[in-house]
Amino acid sequence: MSACSVTTCDKPAVKRGWCSAHYSRWRKKGDVQAHIPLRPFLDPHAQIMSKVDKNGPGGCWLWKGHVLPTGYGTVNAFGTVLLAHRAAYRLLVGPIPDGLTLDHLCRVTHCVNPDHLEPVTRRENIRRRDTHRSQK
Repeated sequence: MSACSVTTCDKPAVKRGWCSAHYSRWRKKGDVQAHIPLRPFLDPHAQIMSKVDKNGPGGCWLWKGHVLPTGYGTVNAFGTVLLAHRAAYRLLVGPIPDGLTLDHLCRVTHCVNPDHLEPVTRRENIRRRDTHRSQK
């Protein structure tokens, strides 16, 4: 397989003598050397807080971004995809202590209010969940 025909590139050529990146630039911009701007990077605070509704019932801050079928929100922040409540806690309170997980004291899984999140052991989190379910 030959190399990309762009002199500064040593990736394998896949189409028209160019690597996939240069071919894609040619298709999008009409020029293999064209600069394709990256999405603007938002700081984690803006990335997270722009998707929060602080007017939820019971003082909940409801996550308005992507929500998994389990009810937990997700966000792309700090260079990775995180559960939204964990990202909000990390942003507004600090790191979650090693060996602990966050319990939603309000029982609303898409709530990201740090006052509603308590670091507990996994065992305690499961115990509280089971207690809450048995009270329904």
